[in-house]
This record gives sequence, structure tokens and C-alpha cells, in this order.
Amino acid sequence: MIDSRSHDESDGKPDAHISALAAGGFGTNSSNYEAHRPGYNEEAVRIIAQAVTAVSCAREAIQYHVLELGAGTGKLTQQLVKELSGNTKYLALDPSKDFMEALEEKSLGVKTVVGSADNIPLPDHSVQAVVCAQSFHWFSDPASLKSIHRVLAPGGILGLVWNKKQLAEHGWQKKITENFEEVMEKFGASRRYVLHEYEWKEDIDGSQLFSLSQHYDLPGFAFHGTMEQLLSMISTVSVYNSLTQHERDTYLNKLRDGHVSALAVGGFGKNSSNYEANRPGYTQEAVRIIAQAVLSGSFVEETMRYHVLELGAGTGKLTQQLVKELPTATKYLAIDPSRDFLNVLEEKSLGVETVLGSADKIPLPDHSVQAVVCAQSFHWFSDLDSLKSIHRVLAPSGILVLLWNKKNLNDGWRKKILEQRFEVMRKVAADTREIFNTGEWKTDIERCELFSLSKYLDLQGVEFRGSLEQILSNLTTVSAYNVLPSEEREAYIDDLRTVLRNWPGVDINDMEIPYTTDLYIYVAQNEI
Repeated sequence: MIDSRSHDESDGKPDAHISALAAGGFGTNSSNYEAHRPGYNEEAVRIIAQAVTAVSCAREAIQYHVLELGAGTGKLTQQLVKELSGNTKYLALDPSKDFMEALEEKSLGVKTVVGSADNIPLPDHSVQAVVCAQSFHWFSDPASLKSIHRVLAPGGILGLVWNKKQLAEHGWQKKITENFEEVMEKFGASRRYVLHEYEWKEDIDGSQLFSLSQHYDLPGFAFHGTMEQLLSMISTVSVYNSLTQHERDTYLNKLRDGHVSALAVGGFGKNSSNYEANRPGYTQEAVRIIAQAVLSGSFVEETMRYHVLELGAGTGKLTQQLVKELPTATKYLAIDPSRDFLNVLEEKSLGVETVLGSADKIPLPDHSVQAVVCAQSFHWFSDLDSLKSIHRVLAPSGILVLLWNKKNLNDGWRKKILEQRFEVMRKVAADTREIFNTGEWKTDIERCELFSLSKYLDLQGVEFRGSLEQILSNLTTVSAYNVLPSEEREAYIDDLRTVLRNWPGVDINDMEIPYTTDLYIYVAQNEI
């Protein structure tokens, strides 16, 4: 909380750039902002309410107990009014009429005015408390500070609250920061309008109009959601909305594409030796079924560049088993986005070709592949662009084979592994589509009409037994763990090691995780 104090006003005008950036970035974006911006920590809201109530002013001069500047769609307003008495006089002010209309639709019993902080339409000393939520960095200039100070009663308070993102300096979260910086530079936005730069503090610290009374660093809300929900929240940031629709979509698509590469390549890219050593292979039954499906196709041979295209081939766990079940003349191409993983595959000398690439941009001609096979990988590229790319290279009636080893982690000590996996995935904000067990990978393939399901088999899985350390080593092959800094990853593994060591009845030298095998065979449909 910041207290006002008497001081002679000095000249100071707000940066003219703010009107273009704030109005352009927020002006007609109320529905998106309302839908995708979070509210505020309940403790923070209670502290603000208590501070407002505690202010002692000459009551007869007070026109409003609360003036909220930059009130937006009323994210804070709707929480704060619940903590204040019913006779609180509350005025919400924002420069966007569109945002004010969204606030008014909530029927919160507050008055609203379209206006700006540098020209507040109220008498001197008529406000008990000014509150700014996620907004003060937009009007921290001397002119606005003078205007706020003028309307505050002696002893009145200025309360500033922000939700502050804690983006990691690694992995896909770093990509968000880089994308934001690129957009800021393109628009030429002042660093003053970036909360975490703290340039907003320069004028208030130097103005002598206010003195800092309290600063609270409180827990924030936790964002959990899909990649698309995350991108929707990012799209509420003003600089993105100051771009043209095409420009904005281009920047968000960079993040959309980069998220998978950052999590997949970041999680797998430099982890090939660990992956190769600690991931199991596949059951012979499943491999033979795939080989039979590949060989049963009837195609025009001269148009086939490859009989098998394996996407997300990794270190060749399936490759080395499948080639043994196929004729030596089989033309086989393995693609993976990780050079490190393909190096391991190539060292196995399996007689297959390899290419560094991704499923959404397969570097092959149309209708040149007999079968596409994905083992433990399709959930990473189940989006429509990748499906179109796969369908394009498949011959008519070609097949798409999807294979997964599926752990059963639903009971006892195994459930502790599952719980921690999801905790780590939430920490790195993995898109739930990229988690096989959620089944969200099916969304686009079931809707797109490019493929029809020919066969689904729920088969016996591999046997996975080993010591506690082998179980933990297997866990560290999961991508989300490898996106974390090494010290964080080791802390998670140490926590789990302690829990499992002390689990009643567990022999840490002989532990088993049951597996089943999920096998899907889809047939490419004629283009519609």
C-alpha cells in the first residue's frame, strides 16, 4: 500500500504512446480479456479491503470510498465488492468503453466512468482509496500521479496489485518471454509498460507525492490448462492486440509450434543415452502384428518410395525390432526431430534411412509411403497439420499404425509415481494433448475424416522389473523431467526415492510396473 502525502505538483504529461498501445491493445478486446485473464489471490483482495476500511478521512468530503483506475472488465472489482460493506461508494474508471460495458453487465452495484488516470473527473480530496489492478504500469507518469494525488483525501491510500508470471529461463517458458520481447520490439513499446521491468517505480519513487507503507509478496494463482488456453491468455496482452490479426496469429503460431519442439526436443533432445538404456522395447506380438499389417497392403510398387515411414523414431526402440520382421528389401525411413536420438539409431546399423524432421512437414512426395508407424510418439503430433501431412504422403488406403507401452500406475506405490509425473507436467505446463493417458490425442484424428479406425488391440504388455534405481531411471526418460533444471529434476527424484524406500512391503531390489500394449491401425481415406 502507498500513502499519499502533501507536495507541490510539478509538470508531467503521460507518454502519448500509451493511448495507442493501451487503447489498441485492450480497447475492443473485452470478451477475450474477460474469458482468459485470471482473477486475484483471495488473500490479496482481503488485504486491500481491510486497508480501504482502515483509512481514516473526513467522511463528509468523501465522494467515493474506492476509485479503481484501469478497472477493465472488473476482474478485481467483482472480488473486492464482496469484501466491502454494502454502503461502500465505488467508482470504476477505464479508458475503454468496451471494457466498461463488460464490467457494467456484471451488475456489481458500482458506478463506471470512461476516462484516464491523468485527468480524473472528480473534485480534490474526494476519494478515500485508489486501487489499480494489473494497470498502474500504464499510467505511472508524473501527470497521472499528480491527478491521483489530487483526488485522494489526506491520508488516503493508493493500492497496487499485480498477478506476476513466473516464467522459467529454460524450455518452452523461455520461448514465451522471447516471443513477447520480439512483439514489444516490433511495436516499439516503452519498457515502462512492462511490469517486471519496474520502470513504473521511477516516477512514484521520485515524486515525493506518496510513501510506501506496505509491500506484500504473496502466492499467486496456478495456471493449469491446455496449450490453446495458455495461448488465449497470452493473446490478452496488449501488444499482441495492437498487431494486425495476421501478425498476431503468426506470433502465436510460433509459440504453438515451438511449444512441442521445446518440450519434446528439450525433454528428449540431449537425453538419448538415458532413453536408450532405460526405456523398454515392445512385445513381439505387437511387432509381428504391425509387420503383418505393413505387408498385407496392395500398392502400385513403382510409386512407393518407402514401405515404412516411422515418425518419432527416437533411438530406434521399435525400429530394431520391426526390421527383423520385414523382408530385407523393405524400404524404411526413420524421422525424428532430435539429432541426438537419430545418432543413436544410426549407430545400430539397421539398414534404414534417417532424416531429421517433424510430422507436420514430412519431406516426401504425395502418396509415396505404404505405412506410417508411430511408437510411443503420436501424442506429440496429433494435431490437424500433422495429420494432413501424414495423409498426404500415404498411398490411397495406406495405413497409420500407432503403438504405445502403457504403464499401470493406479495403485499402491505406483500411484505415487503417477502423481509426481502429473505434478511435473503441470510445472512445465505440458499440454494435456501431449500426455498419452488423457486420450486427447484422439481429438483431431476422430474429427478430421482423413483416417478411419480399422483395428484397436489391447494386448499384453512388456514385463518391466528392476530395482528402485532402475524404476527411477526409467522415470527420468519422461520428457517433462528433462525440461527441468538438473537440480529440480534431482529433487523430484530424491523425493520419490524416499517415499518408495519407506513404502511398506516394497522390495527395492525387485519392483515391477505392469504394462499393457495399445495398438491402433487407421486406414487413410480418399480425400474429401
